[in-house]
Amino acid sequence: MAAESSTAAAARAAGPEVSEDLREHQRGALSLDQYLDAQAERAVAHLRGKVSVRRLDVIKSVLREQMTTSPGLLELLRRAGVTLPPTTDSL
Repeated sequence: MAAESSTAAAARAAGPEVSEDLREHQRGALSLDQYLDAQAERAVAHLRGKVSVRRLDVIKSVLREQMTTSPGLLELLRRAGVTLPPTTDSL
């Protein structure tokens, strides 16, 4: 196996890559709703032009709902550093 470059090793040691949206949310520039909307939009971007706008909106709505109610997804958001409101912690 080839030796790993020092740049790749340093990147991995620094931890997971953080998206610009997450950085903005952590700085307070994006609200939780704005952050989740951006994530839902990013998740369906590959479907744009392949499904109707109406269906795309339904898919985004379902994804958005899952991000705020699924215990597993809530835990992933917490681990990613997303600031969740106190009421979401009890779900």
